[in-house]
Amino acid sequence: MSVLALFRWCESSSLGAAVRGSGWMFPVVEAGHLLALAIATPRSAGSERALGRVAAHFGRRAGSDARRARSGGGGRGGRRYIATVVDVLDAWGYEPSEPGGGIVLGNCPFDALAKACRPLVCKMNLALLRGVVQGVGARNLKAELRPQPGSCCVVFGLFKSAGARSPRRSGRASR
Repeated sequence: MSVLALFRWCESSSLGAAVRGSGWMFPVVEAGHLLALAIATPRSAGSERALGRVAAHFGRRAGSDARRARSGGGGRGGRRYIATVVDVLDAWGYEPSEPGGGIVLGNCPFDALAKACRPLVCKMNLALLRGVVQGVGARNLKAELRPQPGSCCVVFGLFKSAGARSPRRSGRASR
């Protein structure tokens, strides 16, 4: 079932009528669960790739906007880029900290959704955050999946050389 077909079914079903009739809004998190489940069906590998592309694009735009907003100062070189990435992560609720030079995320804003479909959500999250790094221009940072209990599945490490490029997307899909 495509996402559009699922949406149309929900709208035309007795569930949709009950929701509309009661004035109760279907929670965004539950809608996210439905979308994740629809995308994660075995026939939807193209949908997963599309989700990754959209997430990366959104992240790049957000990173680029944050870089432009901060262009007046706030550090030099690579440190300014890292600070800009941290600002975006903080604004989005990731609770970033910087122990030992990298960035660790103390919270995952997608945790409730990840419980329903962890591999898909973690891949989306990684694409989103790699997009932020690219948009900011923080070539000294690399985002990768490194699941840890009690924190987000994505961590950021530092490249030894500030001019190094980010690695290709990881094929690992777990959190």
